[in-house]
This record gives sequence, structure tokens and C-alpha cells, in this order.
Amino acid sequence: LTNVANSARHIFVSPVIYGCKEKNLLQTEVAFDRSLALGLMQTQLHQMLGGKADKNLQDKLAQIHQGEVSQHRFNTGRIKGVIHSKGPSSDGQIILAVRKV
Repeated sequence: LTNVANSARHIFVSPVIYGCKEKNLLQTEVAFDRSLALGLMQTQLHQMLGGKADKNLQDKLAQIHQGEVSQHRFNTGRIKGVIHSKGPSSDGQIILAVRKV
């Protein structure tokens, strides 16, 4: 994982895997420190899905961010993924993982 943020707030991004022939996204994952703003996470999710993160999915991310639920799986038809929390709700991480169907 690569740390792409300052030392006080962390975002970790796994390598992005692209298809050799089509050069399309095959899979990627990002882990956010739970203390980061929800809006940042929602923007990243929206970008990871090519602008296809609907209100329901954004709401599920908000519920995970607030500690109301721990996981949500989704499938857009083209991309499937999972949003889940890792570690204690006060200082854990929120993971966004997507891959091409």
C-alpha cells in the first residue's frame, strides 16, 4: 500500500490494476482513516465507479462512516465492490474496493 496523504490523516491506495488490451480498470482498493471527511470518501467512491455512485450507495457509505453498519456489497452491472469498516469505529479504517465484473 502507498501512503498518499500527510502523516496526520491517512489514505492508503492499493495498486490499480488495468486490463492489458482494453486498458480499463480491473480492480482497485482504497483505505481511509475513519477521521477523514465523509465528503472525501464519497468523492473517491464516485470516481472509482466512473461517476456511477448513486444516492443509495453514497448513503450506505455514510452509514458505514457513522458506524451504523459495518459492510455493504454492491454491483452496478459493470463493477462490483464492497465498502466496509476495519477496526474500532473511533479510530479504524473504511475500505472501498471495486473490480470489474
